[in-house]
Amino acid sequence: MRQTLGNVRSDVLLIFDEIENISPRTAASQHWRAGRDTVLFWQTLRAFFQREGKHKLTFCFVGTNPHLFEMPRINDIDNPVYLFAPTTFLQPLSSIDVQTMCSRLGYFMGLDFDLAVVNHIHRRYGGHPFFVRQLCSRIHQLEPLQRPVAVSLDICSKAEAGGAAAVRGYVREILGGLKEFYPEEYELLRYLARGDIENFNSIASAYPEFVEHLMGYGVLIKRGEAHEFLFDAVKDAMLSIEGDGKSSDNKWDEVSARRNKVEEEIRTVLFHWASQLPAEDWAAACDACIPRQVERMGRLGQRDFFSRNQSPLYLLDLLAFVKYSGRYASNLSLQSEISRAFDVVNKLRIDAHAKGISEEEYGTWNSAMTILEDNFLPPP
Repeated sequence: MRQTLGNVRSDVLLIFDEIENISPRTAASQHWRAGRDTVLFWQTLRAFFQREGKHKLTFCFVGTNPHLFEMPRINDIDNPVYLFAPTTFLQPLSSIDVQTMCSRLGYFMGLDFDLAVVNHIHRRYGGHPFFVRQLCSRIHQLEPLQRPVAVSLDICSKAEAGGAAAVRGYVREILGGLKEFYPEEYELLRYLARGDIENFNSIASAYPEFVEHLMGYGVLIKRGEAHEFLFDAVKDAMLSIEGDGKSSDNKWDEVSARRNKVEEEIRTVLFHWASQLPAEDWAAACDACIPRQVERMGRLGQRDFFSRNQSPLYLLDLLAFVKYSGRYASNLSLQSEISRAFDVVNKLRIDAHAKGISEEEYGTWNSAMTILEDNFLPPP
């Protein structure tokens, strides 16, 4: 390194990307995660940073977890890079930033994002750069190859539905990191998710750095005088992980209300699909999906079977039609996820069976219900 500094005859900047991969407790390799390599490595590099001389070695660190620089000690040894670098978080994009990004990058792909679509994307993900980029990538994959093309709200909604599972996975990963490395801040999120604003505000006032860190992580935002989750998927993930502390009566009400709403929307989706079928194809669909009901009631019309309020079909009957319709045939992974969600929601009908539900069961049910809502409820 001395020779390199001498040869280039200038300061050298080293940029470390994904710093968490060589940090204690977060690295994949044992020698970085729990061994002494982290301490020895940074002791060496810090020595070059601090050495007297004409040229220096300086650093920039990039990653999702600044834990390395927040630990006073590593394996009972002073951390050589404790508070070594100031932390700068990438802030949520403004609506204008999202418009600029979509317009410039979309131009090269033949995608035209008008203002209504850009505003929808910004509201949906609160301007979080990663999730905005992921959505735009899915839109690119769904649009036809004949370009240029104007991106519609409909294709945007389809991209959201197709990526809902991935979004939940990423958000849960973010929250898992907070829960492990920043438990006090994670507790703040629990209060907010449950609507316990009094405790949230009390802790936030005493430890404003907690809130600043959560905002930097892209899970909180301040609107006016109130702190809120940056976008709905963060709150939904918190509730699915922790439950929401509701009483059994309140949970019964929620289970019933949310399931009834999503069932009504599923029937509407299926009615629009079935109403386009010729008579013989509709008959074949009924025979394939609900043979027992056909034997008992005969082949009723699409409007009768998919009435929003008076349908005689059960939830799993609707699932059979969803599969038969081929709605998710092009995405077998999503189709499998939706099928499992139908099964979970059907089994955990606590309101129908007058039984309680544990926090773990509630979290499982909430995750499954969120999958169905993401794929069948119209966009807000």
